[in-house]
Amino acid sequence: MANCAKCGAALPPGAKICDYCGSVVEVPRSPFSGPGGEFQRGFDSSAGGVRFKRTSVGMMVICCLCTLGLYYSIWYVLRRESFKALDPGRKKTGGKLWGLLVVHILYLLVTMGARNDPELAEAREPIFLCFTAFVVYVAWTMRELLRSYAARVAPQNALGALVAPSALWTVLFGPFYLQSSINRMIDARLLEARL
Repeated sequence: MANCAKCGAALPPGAKICDYCGSVVEVPRSPFSGPGGEFQRGFDSSAGGVRFKRTSVGMMVICCLCTLGLYYSIWYVLRRESFKALDPGRKKTGGKLWGLLVVHILYLLVTMGARNDPELAEAREPIFLCFTAFVVYVAWTMRELLRSYAARVAPQNALGALVAPSALWTVLFGPFYLQSSINRMIDARLLEARL
C-alpha cells in the first residue's frame, strides 16, 4: 500500500487525492513513459542512457577552495565524455573543455609569477579576459547541450524546460549551476547516475 508523500497517511489503491491532508497524489513513473507505461511519442531511445556523476554542489565548492579555483575547470574535463554523449554528432566538445583547463592553469601561473615580474603583471589582465570569455563560452555551450538533450529525449516532459533555465546563473555560477541541473535530471531519470 502506498503512502502520501506529504503527510505519510496510507492511501487506498488508485487514490488521486489524500483523504487525510487533501494533497494530490503523484504516481511515480518514468518521465519517458505514458499513462500505460509505453514510451511517449517523440522519445529518442538511441539518445538515452547518458551517465553523469551525481555530485553535491557543496562538495564542489570545497574542492574549488582547496584547489585555488582550479576545480572549476577540472569539473568540465572530468565530465567531458558524458557531455560528448549528450550529442554524439557534435565534434570537439572535449577540446573546448581541455582548452579551458589549459587557459585556467596559464592564468594561475601568470598570477603567481606576476608578484616578482612586472612584465607578467602586464600580461595578467589579457589572460584573465581570455579566461573569462572561455568560462562563459564553455558554460553556455554545456548548458545548451543539456537543454537540447532534455528536449530531444523527453519532449513532452515539463521537466525538460526546467533544465538550467537561467542564462545569468549559468554565466555566474557555471559548473555549480550545471551540476545542480544534472542532479535534477538524474532524479527525473532524464540521465543515469554514474557511480
